[in-house]
Amino acid sequence: ILPDSSFNYRGPYPFSENESKAVKEFVEAHSIAISISYHSYGEFIIYPWMHTTKKTLDDPIFQSVGENITLINHYELFRKQNRLIPLYGGTLGSSENWLYRSGRIIAFTVELCRERAPSNPQVVFDLCMTHVSVHLYLCSRAQTIESEKTALTCS
Repeated sequence: ILPDSSFNYRGPYPFSENESKAVKEFVEAHSIAISISYHSYGEFIIYPWMHTTKKTLDDPIFQSVGENITLINHYELFRKQNRLIPLYGGTLGSSENWLYRSGRIIAFTVELCRERAPSNPQVVFDLCMTHVSVHLYLCSRAQTIESEKTALTCS
Protein backbone atom coordinates (compact mmCIF):
# COMPACT_ATOMS: atom_id res chain seq x y z
CA ILE A 1 0.00 0.00 0.00
CA LEU A 2 1.35 3.40 -0.90
CA PRO A 3 1.30 6.10 1.81
CA ASP A 4 -1.21 8.24 -0.06
CA SER A 5 -3.63 5.37 -0.74
CA SER A 6 -4.56 4.68 2.88
CA PHE A 7 -5.33 6.97 5.82
CA ASN A 8 -3.83 4.39 8.20
CA TYR A 9 -0.61 3.53 6.36
CA ARG A 10 1.86 2.00 8.84
CA GLY A 11 5.03 2.21 6.81
CA PRO A 12 7.02 -0.57 5.10
CA TYR A 13 8.23 -2.12 8.41
CA PRO A 14 7.84 -1.55 12.19
CA PHE A 15 9.13 1.84 13.31
CA SER A 16 10.07 2.87 9.78
CA GLU A 17 8.21 6.16 10.14
CA ASN A 18 9.89 9.04 12.01
CA GLU A 19 6.89 9.56 14.30
CA SER A 20 6.68 5.93 15.43
CA LYS A 21 10.47 5.73 15.81
CA ALA A 22 10.41 8.85 18.04
CA VAL A 23 7.68 7.33 20.23
CA LYS A 24 9.62 4.06 20.52
CA GLU A 25 12.84 5.84 21.53
CA PHE A 26 10.99 8.01 24.06
CA VAL A 27 9.26 5.00 25.64
CA GLU A 28 12.52 3.06 25.85
CA ALA A 29 14.24 6.01 27.59
CA HIS A 30 11.53 6.69 30.21
CA SER A 31 9.48 4.88 32.83
CA ILE A 32 5.86 5.22 31.73
CA ALA A 33 2.87 3.95 33.70
CA ILE A 34 -0.05 5.06 31.52
CA SER A 35 -0.29 6.12 27.89
CA ILE A 36 -3.12 7.62 25.92
CA SER A 37 -3.12 8.01 22.15
CA TYR A 38 -5.69 10.20 20.43
CA HIS A 39 -7.19 9.52 17.03
CA SER A 40 -10.36 10.57 15.34
CA TYR A 41 -13.12 9.60 15.10
CA GLY A 42 -15.84 7.59 16.84
CA GLU A 43 -16.06 8.58 20.53
CA PHE A 44 -14.79 5.27 21.92
CA ILE A 45 -11.86 3.93 23.91
CA ILE A 46 -9.84 0.77 23.28
CA TYR A 47 -7.01 -0.96 25.09
CA PRO A 48 -4.73 -3.94 24.37
CA TRP A 49 -5.64 -6.98 22.78
CA MET A 50 -8.85 -5.74 21.12
CA HIS A 51 -7.92 -7.86 18.09
CA THR A 52 -8.51 -11.04 20.12
CA THR A 53 -10.64 -12.40 22.96
CA LYS A 54 -7.45 -12.97 24.99
CA LYS A 55 -7.38 -10.86 28.14
CA THR A 56 -4.32 -9.00 29.37
CA LEU A 57 -2.81 -9.73 32.76
CA ASP A 58 -3.98 -6.25 33.75
CA ASP A 59 -7.55 -6.38 32.42
CA PRO A 60 -9.06 -5.27 35.76
CA ILE A 61 -6.86 -2.16 35.69
CA PHE A 62 -7.76 -1.43 32.06
CA GLN A 63 -11.45 -1.79 32.91
CA SER A 64 -11.19 0.48 35.97
CA VAL A 65 -9.14 3.21 34.30
CA GLY A 66 -11.22 3.01 31.11
CA GLU A 67 -14.50 3.24 33.01
CA ASN A 68 -13.26 6.30 34.87
CA ILE A 69 -12.23 7.95 31.60
CA THR A 70 -15.77 7.36 30.28
CA LEU A 71 -17.18 9.19 33.29
CA ILE A 72 -15.24 12.25 32.12
CA ASN A 73 -15.59 12.14 28.32
CA HIS A 74 -18.80 10.05 28.05
CA TYR A 75 -17.33 7.84 25.34
CA GLU A 76 -17.89 4.11 25.03
CA LEU A 77 -15.27 1.78 26.50
CA PHE A 78 -14.94 -1.14 24.11
CA ARG A 79 -14.70 -4.44 25.92
CA LYS A 80 -13.52 -7.77 24.55
CA GLN A 81 -16.98 -8.69 23.25
CA ASN A 82 -16.82 -5.49 21.15
CA ARG A 83 -13.45 -6.31 19.58
CA LEU A 84 -12.73 -4.51 16.33
CA ILE A 85 -11.19 -7.31 14.27
CA PRO A 86 -12.01 -8.38 11.60
CA LEU A 87 -13.16 -4.88 10.67
CA TYR A 88 -11.11 -3.22 7.95
CA GLY A 89 -7.86 -1.82 9.30
CA GLY A 90 -8.21 -3.44 12.70
CA THR A 91 -5.93 -2.75 15.62
CA LEU A 92 -2.99 -5.04 14.94
CA GLY A 93 0.27 -3.16 15.31
CA SER A 94 -1.30 -0.25 17.15
CA SER A 95 0.48 1.74 19.80
CA GLU A 96 -1.56 0.47 22.74
CA ASN A 97 -0.70 -3.13 21.85
CA TRP A 98 3.01 -2.38 21.42
CA LEU A 99 3.22 -0.27 24.59
CA TYR A 100 1.59 -2.96 26.68
CA ARG A 101 3.56 -5.84 25.17
CA SER A 102 6.92 -4.05 25.34
CA GLY A 103 6.66 -2.51 28.80
CA ARG A 104 3.34 -3.52 30.38
CA ILE A 105 2.26 0.11 30.03
CA ILE A 106 -1.44 0.69 30.67
CA ALA A 107 -2.14 2.11 27.21
CA PHE A 108 -5.35 3.35 25.65
CA THR A 109 -6.39 4.72 22.29
CA VAL A 110 -9.20 7.26 22.37
CA GLU A 111 -11.11 7.91 19.17
CA LEU A 112 -12.16 11.54 19.51
CA CYS A 113 -15.31 13.29 18.36
CA ARG A 114 -17.96 12.47 15.79
CA GLU A 115 -16.05 13.58 12.71
CA ARG A 116 -12.59 12.84 11.36
CA ALA A 117 -11.26 16.40 11.34
CA PRO A 118 -13.54 18.86 13.15
CA SER A 119 -13.33 22.37 11.75
CA ASN A 120 -15.57 24.10 14.28
CA PRO A 121 -13.29 25.87 16.77
CA GLN A 122 -15.79 25.37 19.59
CA VAL A 123 -15.78 21.59 19.03
CA VAL A 124 -11.97 21.55 19.15
CA PHE A 125 -11.95 23.72 22.29
CA ASP A 126 -14.51 21.48 24.03
CA LEU A 127 -12.48 18.35 23.14
CA CYS A 128 -9.34 19.93 24.57
CA MET A 129 -11.02 21.04 27.78
CA THR A 130 -12.68 17.66 28.35
CA HIS A 131 -9.44 15.80 27.82
CA VAL A 132 -7.48 18.08 30.16
CA SER A 133 -9.68 16.49 32.83
CA VAL A 134 -8.88 13.03 31.42
CA HIS A 135 -5.16 13.85 31.65
CA LEU A 136 -5.43 15.07 35.23
CA TYR A 137 -7.22 11.85 36.19
CA LEU A 138 -4.55 9.74 34.44
CA CYS A 139 -1.73 11.65 36.15
CA SER A 140 -3.34 10.93 39.49
CA ARG A 141 -4.01 7.29 38.68
CA ALA A 142 -0.48 6.75 37.35
CA GLN A 143 0.78 7.15 40.92
CA THR A 144 -0.78 3.79 41.93
CA ILE A 145 -0.51 1.73 38.73
CA GLU A 146 2.66 -0.16 39.65
CA SER A 147 1.26 -1.24 43.02
CA GLU A 148 -2.01 -2.25 41.34
CA LYS A 149 -0.07 -4.41 38.84
CA THR A 150 1.90 -5.99 41.67
CA ALA A 151 -1.31 -6.81 43.53
CA LEU A 152 -2.74 -8.47 40.41
CA THR A 153 0.43 -10.47 39.81
CA CYS A 154 0.49 -11.73 43.42
CA SER A 155 -3.18 -12.69 43.56
